[in-house]
Amino acid sequence: MTGEGASLTNEQIYDEMKDRVFESAGAFVELTKGVNEDGDYDESASLMVYNPPQKVPDSGLTAGEVVELVLLALRNNDNPSVDRGVEIFFGYSSPESQIVEQIETEMLTPSEYRNFLSMSEDNMALFTHQAAVIDKADFSPDRLKGYFTARLLMNADGTSSVDDVSVNFILSTTGTNDDDCWLIDSMLIRPSKLRRRRRR
Repeated sequence: MTGEGASLTNEQIYDEMKDRVFESAGAFVELTKGVNEDGDYDESASLMVYNPPQKVPDSGLTAGEVVELVLLALRNNDNPSVDRGVEIFFGYSSPESQIVEQIETEMLTPSEYRNFLSMSEDNMALFTHQAAVIDKADFSPDRLKGYFTARLLMNADGTSSVDDVSVNFILSTTGTNDDDCWLIDSMLIRPSKLRRRRRR
């Protein structure tokens, strides 16, 4: 971009637009892969080959992209190696998270965390869901915290059902330089009993 009083580069404009895409839940949901215009799962998305990320964490990802990446990694937990999905989740956990605290104080391993999650049907949905849809996305006024609610679709055809599981994410970034990553402060799976009671 050129002209008197204008000093923005194309890259700066692109970065700003990319950030704004994830300011509203509606915009994010429309761009979430695997979801069609009706909010249902796009079966063609399940045919795509999963390619694990090479860089963890990645400063090039937005908060919404981190949520998508982590859920996809957990869904493909044992690809390309056992519990690689949990390792990726660990890699995107912030120093303020309970996960990092347990890693540092109790030497929590990916297999131990997977075993813990496997004790609950709701938690197991992280590994067994067919697709993930972002239902809500919001940011703090200073844009240093992100609040996301994802819905894990459990039906084999990826349609919504009473068995879907909601997961709340809180993410943060220091935002002080270009190398800062969006990291997960907390990931909370909402119990199915609470979800079903609210729907009645």
